[in-house]
Amino acid sequence: MVTIPESLKKMIEAGKVVVIWNAVLTDSGQENDKYLLAYTADIADNGGFALTAAGRVLELTAEEFKAYPLVPTVTDAVKPADAETPEKESGEATDKEPSSEPAPQESTPSDKG
Repeated sequence: MVTIPESLKKMIEAGKVVVIWNAVLTDSGQENDKYLLAYTADIADNGGFALTAAGRVLELTAEEFKAYPLVPTVTDAVKPADAETPEKESGEATDKEPSSEPAPQESTPSDKG
């Protein structure tokens, strides 16, 4: 279990920090580093700070933030069996990436996050 500091909890509750709950993480810190897990609420307009799913804090411009994909969530990765219609049984619905845009170029590879 992760303990969230009270000051951060208040920022989340006030809407100053956005957290993507139910994130799907991999065993690879390098892969997780390609996605954002949390960010300041006004980052899309003014730039600000973001946290990758690997735990790295980034300071991004508004443009950099818009190009960075958000971490997939359980609802993105898992589709209920009853949600599929009989016409769509081709298996095309297996790719559930939140964004098709590539993340900014990685600066340092790491094995763990």
